[in-house]
Amino acid sequence: SDLIRIALTEQDEKIVLEIEDSGIGMDSQTLDNVFTPFFTTKPVGKGTGLGLSISYAIIQNHNADIQVSSELNKGTCFTLTFDKDL
Repeated sequence: SDLIRIALTEQDEKIVLEIEDSGIGMDSQTLDNVFTPFFTTKPVGKGTGLGLSISYAIIQNHNADIQVSSELNKGTCFTLTFDKDL
């Protein structure tokens, strides 16, 4: 079964939020385009490909950072890093 791990830590003057799953992961092409507007792996009519690109823009607008790592058949981890004094 798939697991989801959520961790919130403090590192130096940053707050780090990690959201990780044990799902199917992403191949390198998907990983390279995960924040690209209108990129989707869903069938036509099932998704717009805007969710992660909008999330990326919101996070950037808050002077924060988002990174993603993934491995096929092992899962994906999104790491969000915020300044402590937001």
